[in-house]
Amino acid sequence: MVEQSSRIDELVQSQIPDKVMTWFEDRSAMLIDPRNYKTGNFTAFYIIHHRSGDITYAARQMKTYDTNGDTEDLVHLIDIDSNGNEEGQAEIRNNISNSNPYFKDKPFVGYTMTTEGLRNKGLGTRRLLIMNTFSKMLYGFPLHSDTLISEGAKRLWERLVKEDKATKYLEGKNDRYRFT
Repeated sequence: MVEQSSRIDELVQSQIPDKVMTWFEDRSAMLIDPRNYKTGNFTAFYIIHHRSGDITYAARQMKTYDTNGDTEDLVHLIDIDSNGNEEGQAEIRNNISNSNPYFKDKPFVGYTMTTEGLRNKGLGTRRLLIMNTFSKMLYGFPLHSDTLISEGAKRLWERLVKEDKATKYLEGKNDRYRFT
């Protein structure tokens, strides 16, 4: 869970550990023709210190895909424990060029993943809550799920619905979730 004392602070690139920066660059380069990719294509960096000693790093970027020309305002997140080991990662996608109702004003979970062996310890829930905080802070809208989600993610969202932290709605013929 997100601890009450967690705080999001902005960083400059030089404050990001090399290992984390390499991960950001690898995520950033995905789905971009290598001839068109420019390193350092980030607009902001953030850090969250958790009471447990864990740290979440985040990088924001604008990305236009070679495949469809859509432009998204993305946030890449990576969780690191107090020993420097990765705990999980995620991506928030906010399509700003496509007016389709699926995307319009609906920042959503591009993906989220908890490292094998660390699942079922609340890290996925903590990450989603952090992602929702970023979504509201940066875009002014709550975080939505995608319509294609794993059974584990669906269980997590259903629990958030029971806790009145999220709602379930239909997106076409598919279930989708949104933080309240």
